Amino acid sequence: MIRGQGGVTIGDRVYTSPFTQIIAVNHVFDDPARPFVEQGITAQGIVIENDVWLGSGVVVTDGVRIGCGAVVAAGAVVTRDVPPHTVVGGVPARELKTIEPGAPPRDGVYFADDQARGG
Repeated sequence: MIRGQGGVTIGDRVYTSPFTQIIAVNHVFDDPARPFVEQGITAQGIVIENDVWLGSGVVVTDGVRIGCGAVVAAGAVVTRDVPPHTVVGGVPARELKTIEPGAPPRDGVYFADDQARGG
């Protein structure tokens, strides 16, 4: 689901898994004497840069930027910006790992072009 009153920008090769929610709007609830539906909304927008993977059930909240090459673990709620090439997870999402350049490939990894390479 994408709800985008604040605008949603999605880069190239962004993978979204089932039940991902990208919500570029939020209710204001600062005045306890008034119902929140009478207090308006904020709509800052969301930016998801290139090569991002959003796991199943991820929720991305208004005002967030997810950097290039980032991975968001299943079930995470992203409430703050995610730096490029970072793995985040949890509620609220927090940094779990930085993806380092030049890391050796794992054993048993299948690449889509293996058939073309004779693999």
